[in-house]
Amino acid sequence: MGKKGYSLKPNPTIFISLAGWSLSVLALLFLLSCGRGETGASEAVADSDSKVRPQIAEGLELIRKKDYEKATATVFDLIVKNPEDAEAYAVMGMIYIRQNRLADALKSAEKTLEVDPYNSLAHWVIARVNFQTSHFDEALKKARKALIIDPDSALAYQLIGEIYLRKGKFNDALAVLAEAVKRTPDDPELLNILGSGYLKAKRYDQALSTLLAAHKIDAEAPGIHFNLALVYNQMEQGAQAMQHIDRAENLYTREENAPWMAKSRDIKRLIAKKFKLEPDNRVH
Repeated sequence: MGKKGYSLKPNPTIFISLAGWSLSVLALLFLLSCGRGETGASEAVADSDSKVRPQIAEGLELIRKKDYEKATATVFDLIVKNPEDAEAYAVMGMIYIRQNRLADALKSAEKTLEVDPYNSLAHWVIARVNFQTSHFDEALKKARKALIIDPDSALAYQLIGEIYLRKGKFNDALAVLAEAVKRTPDDPELLNILGSGYLKAKRYDQALSTLLAAHKIDAEAPGIHFNLALVYNQMEQGAQAMQHIDRAENLYTREENAPWMAKSRDIKRLIAKKFKLEPDNRVH
């Protein structure tokens, strides 16, 4: 969820001159254009100063709360009233992404762009579909386009970061993820991705502080516990590692997320063997 409105026309000054831009912004754009950066995942509700219609804002808040059924009803009502509502179609695309309905997400985004070719969110939806189907180069191209249209899109920064993490360019990924966090500092999913980036870059102290900040916001996110277990394992703190991997497994079990349940159990066995600990199999 970007920080600004989703149906923005391009700013002509972007194409006229870069002279007024700060060196830090120039460096970041160079990083993005050369394919050296990464961003993390997360979708933030537009801020209070953006001109988002009340029903769209409500839909975005419901997405944040993971109430996709109500979000669909809220946003689809706008489409029924106006079948050419580009913004509503773009937000529907986001809902479909969250539900892993990639074909529907793509259709919604394409419908948006028929009406409004400069809708940043629609370009992000298409980028996300490409990312989730492992078409990383196309995903990067579309995410950059979303960012050009809306330079404050935390979603675009996040996705670019995720792509670069997949490419193993960890330090560059962290630079771009930091831009996403500047725009949505209280997003636990984004902080978890940033923490994962620090973990992959072997910057364990920063990984720990970032993941603890994410945990403070959302203590029920299994991915945060999973990554905390990995960090504590690397920091030779076996009891804490076991505590968090137990919690991750239990939360994944409640979600019926079989692949990550299995991964958690594998990590639990490794931690138990390394530190000579007994797993805590209670449901927390």
